[in-house]
Amino acid sequence: MSEYNKDNGFIAYEGPSRLDGKPIVVIVTGVGCPSKRSKNTKTGPMAQVFIIRSHIDPINAISSGGDESICGKCPMRGVLEKKADGTTTNRMRSCYVEVDKSVLSIYGAYKRGAYPKLTPDVRWETQETRLGAYGDPSAAPFAVMKDLVSRGHKKNTGYTHQHADRKFHPMRKLVMASVHSKEEAVKLHEKGWRTFRTMSPGDTLLPNERACPASEEGGKRMTCDRCLGCSGTGIKDTRGKAISFAIVAHGSPSKLSSYNKTFSELPVIS
Repeated sequence: MSEYNKDNGFIAYEGPSRLDGKPIVVIVTGVGCPSKRSKNTKTGPMAQVFIIRSHIDPINAISSGGDESICGKCPMRGVLEKKADGTTTNRMRSCYVEVDKSVLSIYGAYKRGAYPKLTPDVRWETQETRLGAYGDPSAAPFAVMKDLVSRGHKKNTGYTHQHADRKFHPMRKLVMASVHSKEEAVKLHEKGWRTFRTMSPGDTLLPNERACPASEEGGKRMTCDRCLGCSGTGIKDTRGKAISFAIVAHGSPSKLSSYNKTFSELPVIS
């Protein structure tokens, strides 16, 4: 590829969400020029794939429930509470993504027309691909996600909460199932998924689980772009058994409080 636009981002898909049919856009950012790549210290300089609503800004999507188009029934979205004036607000949100920063900025750039359409010549052969820096990869067509992975180097990382619906099972080839209990993890292992489980402090690993090596408890031994363990069904141990990963819930005190309340008050989606 001969040149990059100033934001180093491209539109990979515009169309209906596979979750509810409402309009979404898939944008890949941070490709090409090293100075424009992601500075995320956990993931490393991966190409970042954002799945967002195309007609609603991400803050309003969260407060109105419009983020269901890109996140489905993820329990970390929080819950909507109706206010006296008839509008809604979001409470108990425990998602780790700081939407008011990068996601809102990307939405603004998209609405300004800063991102061109992704063309066949655009590739990022020296970078791995992170599917779902925001949003669930299952919201977009499988072919779109597969194409984005093929443009990068080696493998990708990614997670989905849509593992209960059989129509999303092909995503097992590309991403992990995001889960929040041992029971949920075991059930999905039996169905052929590898899982990435969020644990509470003091919880223990299943026999086929490993602590995320980019986490505190994993010793921060490597970044995601070096590990690439969260990339579908292909990772196995020396005995040929599929390996899954787990991480202790982390984030600000308010988000951890919301996380604990969510999984004590709400049923786990399985």
